Amino acid sequence: KQSAALWGSTHVSQVWRNNIALNNRVETGTGFGLAFYKASTTSTLTSNNNDLYVPTHANSFIGRVGTTNYATLTDWRTLTYDLASVSFNQQFRAGTDLRIDTLLGTPVNNIGVPIPRVTADIDNQVRSTTTPDPGVDEFNAPAFNVHDIGVTSLARTAANDSPVSSQPSPRETPAHVVQT
Repeated sequence: KQSAALWGSTHVSQVWRNNIALNNRVETGTGFGLAFYKASTTSTLTSNNNDLYVPTHANSFIGRVGTTNYATLTDWRTLTYDLASVSFNQQFRAGTDLRIDTLLGTPVNNIGVPIPRVTADIDNQVRSTTTPDPGVDEFNAPAFNVHDIGVTSLARTAANDSPVSSQPSPRETPAHVVQT
């Protein structure tokens, strides 16, 4: 038994761009789970600007061509596929809502390439004409720095009896700063 998020057969000149292909299914026994399966070793394929993801598991592979498995995106790239793609377990808003959860950081933001006939997303939002997002949803989100933290005070504790000092930034008004 096998499952694949993207499946290419024996067609000539297939082009796969701007897809999010997640296969979180974990197969058991002799089965395997794939992000991308290319059945024929002789068919031609162009694949790039995608998110190809499978969980880390003995029976999970980013790609398969014929009967040869490629465990990681780095392995898959040896075939010159997906050189500008990522492998990330993308979070969506809900199980059947394939819009990106913009409250979480994501490396898929703006990794796509323009496809002239695809001008709007599932919500009829205009696609970027320079760096569209892969998948069905065009979105704007911070890449990874979505949760900033700051120090408002430092204090000496009994466990570490060394003096600690800090200079607040001009935007901070700390409640307590220990000076040495």
